[in-house]
Amino acid sequence: MRLAVFLACTAALTLAGSVRAAPTIEEFGPLPTAAAAPQDIVQGPDGNMWFTERGANKIGRISGTNPTTVQEFDVATGGLAPDIIVVGPDGNLWYTELSSNSVGRMPPGNPVGVQRFTGLGLISPRGIAVGPDGNLWVADADGAGPKVVVISPAGMAVGTPIALPAGFNPRGITLGPDGNMWVANFSTPGSVARIKPGPPPTLDPLLGFPVPAGSPIDVIAGADGNVWYAGQGTSVGKVAPDGTATAYTSQGVDPFGVTLGPDGAVWYAEFQADAVGHVDATGATGHVTGMTAGAGPRYVASGPNNTVWFTEETGNRVGRVTGIELPGGGGGGGGGGGGGGADAVDPAISKLRLSAKRFRIGSKLPSASVVGTGTTIRYTLSEAAGVSLSFERVLPGRKVGKRCVTPKRSNRRRKRCTRYVAVKPALAFPNQAAGQRRIRFEGRLSRRKTLKPGLYRLTLRARDAAGNSSKGLTARIEVLQRKRAFATL
Repeated sequence: MRLAVFLACTAALTLAGSVRAAPTIEEFGPLPTAAAAPQDIVQGPDGNMWFTERGANKIGRISGTNPTTVQEFDVATGGLAPDIIVVGPDGNLWYTELSSNSVGRMPPGNPVGVQRFTGLGLISPRGIAVGPDGNLWVADADGAGPKVVVISPAGMAVGTPIALPAGFNPRGITLGPDGNMWVANFSTPGSVARIKPGPPPTLDPLLGFPVPAGSPIDVIAGADGNVWYAGQGTSVGKVAPDGTATAYTSQGVDPFGVTLGPDGAVWYAEFQADAVGHVDATGATGHVTGMTAGAGPRYVASGPNNTVWFTEETGNRVGRVTGIELPGGGGGGGGGGGGGGADAVDPAISKLRLSAKRFRIGSKLPSASVVGTGTTIRYTLSEAAGVSLSFERVLPGRKVGKRCVTPKRSNRRRKRCTRYVAVKPALAFPNQAAGQRRIRFEGRLSRRKTLKPGLYRLTLRARDAAGNSSKGLTARIEVLQRKRAFATL
């Protein structure tokens, strides 16, 4: 369905302590289905913006660079009220189904191939995020027993659910800059809890970190190494790794969904103000107005060309903010290609170092936390980005034409060469802050799959919110045989 485009050329930006050119609000709609009640939104691996339609039981798609048409796709039979959506470690779209106690998976390249997963012990699934173990972590607002359920990319429950304290009302969940999982507690008083991924996962501390004001509804990893949240009333804030919480007053009303913007600031939807707000690392807040009255923006997400997208629950539209000023004076683009302000700068990974290049398989899953076991992969990121870690088996080969092929009797006299055979799955670490980072790795790709003993080439790559990718950095590792245990007679 082709959409009407509403351009608020007079959108106002107020920023504490400074004056600069105002970003612009664009709205696209109405959506094909009336009263679709769009909720969460995310940039897919295909560059499109995907969003849940809770009132229509559909997933919507709109181009992130040429937004003229919205397509809608039904969730799987039995799925009800799709809520929060995320790009999974397998490249598929994963979303919670609030009213059917389930999660769904939709391949962006084949949306009709949607699947629904039940029997996971979910009662009221809300937030969903990719964890450091390559699984999906789901916040379950079960009034009788709030918890976090871990789900594999195959749609199976992993381990035992992580119990949350009585009265805890889990909503948003995110992988923090410290490699732990952080959960928003939408209760009074509100708090943000931290879960150490383990194994086994543990809640630390028991009741979470209380926030000075508001009830957190959504959380995101900030570029400054803190976890940021939006809450009821006019409260936005951050929680440091040591649990220290700081609250700021938003210029609009009812901050809701949050995202890390292309400028490094945290952006959030202001439902009652019909605006999109932002706060930088110093606590300076501002907001962009100009939406149609009664729009009711709920969630936000960074999109291509330095934009921030939002859903309008009551306006039944989606929209975006363009013209966002970047550090150094650059501006965000819009329209078909984004113009001269488009973010065309690739992220860079540098200073790749390994604490050990020969190691044995360990018991722990990979994590981006600060604790190093087995081998610790250290690197530096030039900007906030998602990081992927992939592996190739290094094997002998024989040169046949321009190809390096498996040695056989028929080619044994051919020139020797080295083959690189990809090992799946690759590991994904989203929302990594700029600066020095580290990943601990003990040879495990999942709870069941490990690297076999042998030589490997690992490749580290980064991809920022605008879709720009870094060059890969490589290193060789050797996985050794496990030590055998001998009984004492």
